[in-house]
Amino acid sequence: MRADLLISRVLCEDRLPALHQKWGKTLNFGHDQHEWGDTPPERVRRATINHIAQRTDPTPNKEYTDRLLSWYHKGQFRLEDSPRIHSALQSFHALRRNFGPEHAQQAGLDIKNPKDIGSYKSLHDLEHMVRTHSQSGTAVLSPEEHRDIEHGSKVIHDSLKLRVREIHTKAAAIALGRGTEWCTAHPDDRHNRFSAYNGLGKLYHIHDKETGDVHQVHFESGQIMDKHDKDADVAALTKKHPVLVDLFHGRHAEIFTDRKRLLSDVAKDPQRQINYTEEPRDGYYGRTVEGNAGGYLGRSSKDPDELHQIALHGNWAAKHAAAENPLTQSHTLEHLATLPSAKLAEKVASHQSASAKALSNVIDTVDTAYQPKKLSASTTGVITKEDRDRVLHTVGLHKNTDLRTRLKLMKSDNSDVAAAALQGSRSANQDRPPMDKHPELLDAAIKHPSSWVQSVAASHPNLTVDHMRRMTSNMKRLGTYAAKTLASRKDLPVDVQHKLAKHWDTEVTHELLANRDLHPEVVTKLSQSRDSGTVARAIYHHALPDEDRKAAVKKFPHLADHAGEYYANRASRRHQVTWRHFGGQDWDWMDLD
Repeated sequence: MRADLLISRVLCEDRLPALHQKWGKTLNFGHDQHEWGDTPPERVRRATINHIAQRTDPTPNKEYTDRLLSWYHKGQFRLEDSPRIHSALQSFHALRRNFGPEHAQQAGLDIKNPKDIGSYKSLHDLEHMVRTHSQSGTAVLSPEEHRDIEHGSKVIHDSLKLRVREIHTKAAAIALGRGTEWCTAHPDDRHNRFSAYNGLGKLYHIHDKETGDVHQVHFESGQIMDKHDKDADVAALTKKHPVLVDLFHGRHAEIFTDRKRLLSDVAKDPQRQINYTEEPRDGYYGRTVEGNAGGYLGRSSKDPDELHQIALHGNWAAKHAAAENPLTQSHTLEHLATLPSAKLAEKVASHQSASAKALSNVIDTVDTAYQPKKLSASTTGVITKEDRDRVLHTVGLHKNTDLRTRLKLMKSDNSDVAAAALQGSRSANQDRPPMDKHPELLDAAIKHPSSWVQSVAASHPNLTVDHMRRMTSNMKRLGTYAAKTLASRKDLPVDVQHKLAKHWDTEVTHELLANRDLHPEVVTKLSQSRDSGTVARAIYHHALPDEDRKAAVKKFPHLADHAGEYYANRASRRHQVTWRHFGGQDWDWMDLD
């Protein structure tokens, strides 16, 4: 075997495991049309990585695979495009040694090192670079291909500017796709995907007679592609050729829908139904379904004014879709927050643009519709206790919830809701005064009967020394969980340390001793404890004076056996604690929990 081939094989074997480790759990394949069925995502990702390495990357050591996976992850190509990309990369691999910055400028690309595939922001840029500097000319259709087009397709629109054909045969798809990068135009039957697409629904070919531009449309998969197999600008295409809206309106899918006309229909009839293509999801590609027109507009809209109209005039499907759209603005959310629906209220409370007023409206709405004695929400406008607590918890965690609303949540009989009100204040907006200037929330939290809420307060970054002293003023009221959380703080004053050292639960003193910032007086006091576990932690976590250490060990003749058994179970098997470690000079300093 040649040495260079052997080296390439070794490099390939070393590179593939690293690629599986990098992309095996994160690679996005939801945009792909491949039929994976119920195959587990991990197996799909592994098969995809192997496919791209073996059938897309032409280099023997797979030096382009990582960049290809990055482009695939971003949805820039599908597995069916592998033959086209393989061919483009072969040309790139042969041409790149001659590439320089001037060649990138000729192609209209801002790339400093066009020899490096990592310098290309997208697969489209790389293919454009290859096309610009390749020597291939434009193919001319043969008489046979003209016959294939005439016999294998049907003209459904023909004017001076535009011709649209419905494609019926693979031969017609290949002829009409000559000069494009569509997988349905590939001459090799092994790589041609016409049958797969045609089995789901008809393909349409759009030819602009003025510019020569061509597009291919497939409604069932929600695709309208330009000649480079990239998503076309539908708005620009329909603006130039408005006849497409009327030609395809109501046919299979609403890709060419006139949104203004559809929005007007929704205002007149909120139950207006249309056929549209669902958004692709992980392991599953879009399919044509029938659904509410307002819901379709709400999910796909990028216009805040349109979203507001949908929220006002649409049915419940439309309102839910508007509440989930990230571009919905605060005034629209404020309106949606007044509607009696637990699921809608939760979506509003989860929206990043929800204002303090919208979040306050959510609470007022769920309180008005709350029916504590009702077990299920089968009646419209009724919100159960479980729904109410879930919505209030979401409101508490939101960064825009104001102090008045948080204080209201702090009075909830659900400790998780009260804790969420305090946890959300950690991410308070910079426009709002810091919590140490408005300590009412922490004042309410440290008095809360729930130890969980107290513990959240104990870990809060704005907890003051005064709050700590008030929490430890009544040790019987301070729960164990809250006391442990407080004991782990690095800013404990000495008097609070002494109070926590007297706590009745040894778990608190153990947590306190894990704190490296304890005052020496507190450490000495705890080393005199009657609990051998406490003494052991005092010795291992802190540098006790020799006389205190020896006195502690002498006081407990059973310490070696007890500590040895305890730490053998809790610590690593490599560190077996014995009497020698406590009483001798051979110290094994390790962090024990």
